[in-house]
Amino acid sequence: MGSLCTAGAGTAADQKVAKDIEKNLIRVEKVDKKENKLLLLGTGSSGKSTLFKGLRLVNGSTFDTKEQIDTRHVIRSNIVAAIMTLLQKSQMLYEKDPEQFGDCQVNINDQNIVKAIQVVVSFADESFNDDANMPPTRLEALGNSVSSLWLLPALQQTYENRQNRFSFLDNMEHYFGKVQEIMKLDYIPSDEDVLKSRIRTTGVIEMIYEKDDNIFKICDVGGQRSERKKWIHSFEHVAAVIFVTALNHYSCVLFEDETRNAMHEAMELFDDICNSKWFRKSGNCNFLFFFMYAHPLHFACGLLHVFICIWRNAMYCLNRDDIAGWEGDQWNSTLDYVTKPNVQYTDDPDFLPCYQAALEFILDQFLKINKDPEKTVYHHVTCATDSNSVEYVFWDVQNFVIRANLKRGGLMV
Repeated sequence: MGSLCTAGAGTAADQKVAKDIEKNLIRVEKVDKKENKLLLLGTGSSGKSTLFKGLRLVNGSTFDTKEQIDTRHVIRSNIVAAIMTLLQKSQMLYEKDPEQFGDCQVNINDQNIVKAIQVVVSFADESFNDDANMPPTRLEALGNSVSSLWLLPALQQTYENRQNRFSFLDNMEHYFGKVQEIMKLDYIPSDEDVLKSRIRTTGVIEMIYEKDDNIFKICDVGGQRSERKKWIHSFEHVAAVIFVTALNHYSCVLFEDETRNAMHEAMELFDDICNSKWFRKSGNCNFLFFFMYAHPLHFACGLLHVFICIWRNAMYCLNRDDIAGWEGDQWNSTLDYVTKPNVQYTDDPDFLPCYQAALEFILDQFLKINKDPEKTVYHHVTCATDSNSVEYVFWDVQNFVIRANLKRGGLMV
């Protein structure tokens, strides 16, 4: 009997262990297979949509023919809009201060310049949706006209003086430099062209992929002010918020409001998101990530100008109750940014220390906005058009989310 009782007890124990293992495996499967929602947030032109497209490439997706053709339409439209902006702003700057911006005035007595402008203006209302049926000579004429106008010293000076004075699309130098190729009838955008294209995000764009048995759904939502009221519908069941801001916004103005510094806007928005009731220990969001978007050549800045930009906004972001007395939206742009044409910052031995100091200063101002001492804000500095950088930082994002799931499932301390 004793041996039978012992055997029976052993069998019961074995069965309990087996059941525990089975339950644990079920829990692991549930944790592994749970869809992890990652929300991309940021102001307009922050680089979040570029990051979104970069993640697609990193995860093995490609841009199909329809996307390439749609992007071609947008690139061509943006080129026309951008060169017309430079023409308009060149005159605006000259009229504002002929002495300071005398070099920005376009010589309209030059008939070749006038003819080039007329060609561009003839495309002002063109969507390019039917560009495949356009006469090749008409498109080529546009490419030649834009190329000649872009090389005008007056427009080059206007472009150099854009900071904190008027909004201008990013990466237009890239497209202006190959505009004659872009205006060929058979032009198909490369991956780089698609990544650098500026397409305003409206609504929510989603991408789902599986990584090591973990499902990730990345949601890119529009960053313009008019789009932010829709964000509330995306805040439920979020595993991580990826907030993106552009480092070069210290010297940029908003597309929606050219009296408003773009980095000021990003800091205020980060305050709203980071300290939102939706992400306060409610289980709605486990991690809040903060990507600082950098261009490949860093951001060419004088350290003083970054300090001025942040100093005027720091107390506002840290003390929202003082909003009535804050007048930081109205600033003298000539004090915020002093143009230094033709300066190669990267050739200066003091550039890297200056860059690092400015970077750490800006990062510190954002991190101070977090009012919850128990909330960790993970941060990365990356370039959204560099696939290696995107892959590296997103590997960290995946790891953090997976570890959070394991902890929540009781499988990790």
